[in-house]
Amino acid sequence: MQNQRREVATEGMSRFFATVYGYMTLGLALSGVTAFYASQSPIIMRFVYGSPFGLIALVVLELFLVFKLASNGKKLRSVGSSIVGFTAFSIVNGVLLS
Repeated sequence: MQNQRREVATEGMSRFFATVYGYMTLGLALSGVTAFYASQSPIIMRFVYGSPFGLIALVVLELFLVFKLASNGKKLRSVGSSIVGFTAFSIVNGVLLS
């Protein structure tokens, strides 16, 4: 009986981590594509690195998104809002890394 429970728990954990790693891969790919296109755009480069306001605003926005995602996880908010926040974080991170 306990072996059967362990198998079910292991299967569930495997599925969970596969999903998490899938989201992480998509976020990394989105950051990379965003960084590539942002580095090719003179307007975005001028906004981010032309003035200290652009860079500071993006860093503050990225930190806000990190704290918001952390609070969503602790409060078990909806998955949809967490996915939207993670997508926004990936895009902002890509612009900062460009």
